[in-house]
Amino acid sequence: MESPNVLLIILDAVRAKNCSLYDHVNETTPFLKELSDGATVYEQARSPGTNSITSHTSIFTGYAVAEHQTTAHEARIDPESTIWETLRADHDYATGLFTPNLIVAQSSNLSDPFETVVSPTGTMMNLRRQKVFAEAFGPTDINSSESVGENFKRAMADDAPLKSLANCGWRFLVDVEQSYRPASEHKVQPAQQYADEFLDWQSEQNTQWAACLNFMDAHRPYKPTSEFDLWSGSELHRIHDGMKAYHDVLGEQPWWKLHAIEALYDGGIRQADAAIERIVTELKRRGEFEDTLLVVTSDHGQGFGERSPVTPKARMVKHSWGVHEVLTHVPLVVKYPKQTTGETVSELASLQRFPDAVQSVIDGEERNDDPFVTSPVLVSTANLKKESASQLPDSEMIPFLIGPWRAVYRQEGDTVVKYVKRDSDAATIRVVDHHTSYKVDESDDGVVDEVYGAVSPAGIKANRTNAVSEEVNEQLRELGYLRE
Repeated sequence: MESPNVLLIILDAVRAKNCSLYDHVNETTPFLKELSDGATVYEQARSPGTNSITSHTSIFTGYAVAEHQTTAHEARIDPESTIWETLRADHDYATGLFTPNLIVAQSSNLSDPFETVVSPTGTMMNLRRQKVFAEAFGPTDINSSESVGENFKRAMADDAPLKSLANCGWRFLVDVEQSYRPASEHKVQPAQQYADEFLDWQSEQNTQWAACLNFMDAHRPYKPTSEFDLWSGSELHRIHDGMKAYHDVLGEQPWWKLHAIEALYDGGIRQADAAIERIVTELKRRGEFEDTLLVVTSDHGQGFGERSPVTPKARMVKHSWGVHEVLTHVPLVVKYPKQTTGETVSELASLQRFPDAVQSVIDGEERNDDPFVTSPVLVSTANLKKESASQLPDSEMIPFLIGPWRAVYRQEGDTVVKYVKRDSDAATIRVVDHHTSYKVDESDDGVVDEVYGAVSPAGIKANRTNAVSEEVNEQLRELGYLRE
């Protein structure tokens, strides 16, 4: 029997609190609500980190952030540690990545396990994977990325050294050409474009496939099309465009402006929801949906000025610091192969368990134990670093934003309890649901240090980092990331 297909859809920066699936006042996710009638909805799902690089690495590998230690946007990991490489190499899956997210597709090497990459830089990445002479060695033959000198040594040791050198030269020329590409090619496109790119790719597959889609419609800048911009207006657009970066609220901009543009954020979620509907509808028409493991989630949430319960002088802006519930509590909807009945899971769940869920489905295991349910769950972020603080506007709040921030979630009976620590500040928080949580103690009872003290590095992070062009760095700055 052929293995089921795997489709992971990550709604970048979408928090559970703003999904109508989880009772948000604006109808942001009508299709996810419809999908839930035949899928499993997790009410207490948590992201492993609060930015793209940390969470995607955890989702792809199954390691907590404290284990994989991949926190820089230009970090590199061992591709063999990912579920995508396992699917490709061990189970003969066709693999594809479809995203405008530059951190996933460009600045890190998280795209390496995928045979096909469609992104603002995806064309060049696919060219990098080609060889002039298929029978000779080329850089694409090794999972890890090596220097030009190391490639040269391998080429000279090959049975066809001249052909191998030609393959290495091709890679070098493609990389040089990519470094001079215009910035206009890096603009963030809406989810619909990547939904269509995925569907085109899927239609060409004649074997089982596994794909990851990342939609950035709810990520800054909030620019939903008029069809989905249902809760804002011209004044909110002027407020949005008048804030060069959402960190401006640390300076002279009033906090109400940050809260006001949440309506635009909701429009972005609605836009991404419509793209999911397009994908599911077409997969059903093609007869591909029933035997597909579909996972819809987010890599982290978003802050609109919420105060930290552990460090009250700190307020959440975007996903730049903190482990507040608005950043960690994310949607998770899973349609298992052949599932037709809706289920709701109220226990603590982690996106870090995605590889386990995939493996259990491939192995044909019965779902006696839910693969996403686990306790404890570790969530951490290294933002904001002291060396980056100078890039923010002058504010008395800055010292209270500097991390690392760490949280340990535990399922204690029918309740999810969160233990948090930042510097000397700590708290114990009882989580009711995606809308409600409250502090019960100004101490974490030493839980955070105890749990994190027992964590060991996984050894999947490379010692060197990707070389990121100034062009890509500038694009990341435009998206609100602090860059050195």
